[in-house]
Amino acid sequence: PPPSGPPLLPPKLSPPPPPITYWATSASTAKDPLGSSTSGGSVAKLLGAPNANVLKAVAKGVCKPGDTANRWIPSLETPRTAVLYFNQTPAAKVSRVGAVVAYVLNRGTIDPAIASIELLLQTPSQQQQWVTFYTGSSSGQQLTCPGLNRFPVSAAALKPPVSAAVFAAAEVMGVRLNVGAGVTSDKANLPQMAAVGLQMA
Repeated sequence: PPPSGPPLLPPKLSPPPPPITYWATSASTAKDPLGSSTSGGSVAKLLGAPNANVLKAVAKGVCKPGDTANRWIPSLETPRTAVLYFNQTPAAKVSRVGAVVAYVLNRGTIDPAIASIELLLQTPSQQQQWVTFYTGSSSGQQLTCPGLNRFPVSAAALKPPVSAAVFAAAEVMGVRLNVGAGVTSDKANLPQMAAVGLQMA
């Protein structure tokens, strides 16, 4: 019989595409209600995909205070809250959101660094409500720093709870980041972040 050829190799599988992420498009804080400031450390530094300087800071692997031109630095006064909004079309259904993601470039010393994260949901009847899905509890050392952090979203995590029908249909209009209220007189002790987004499941 003729010699058999080399064994057939299975076809190479392409790697799965990266998950789709919708990055925040506008933001506000108590001190900057319009989110119009572009100064160092302003809330505008949380908008859009991570830029080259943010990725460079992550690649260096050093978790520390740094260049204010590329990171949001919360205020020393409380509440230390940033509200972020998303205007992509179509809006993200909460049932399709796998996680809220954020780049943490400095962990700081207050604990928890991130006290809680909330979602602004809008139902098909145009009603809006804030729901908490993440609560920090001595979580500072658990944050990836410097790097991308994923805060998973699930129906079971929402407080107050929503019905299955609302979870299936509601759209995510915004995210509220609540930084820990620990007392400090030095901004180096506060978490510093960049690029907040909704990562699809």
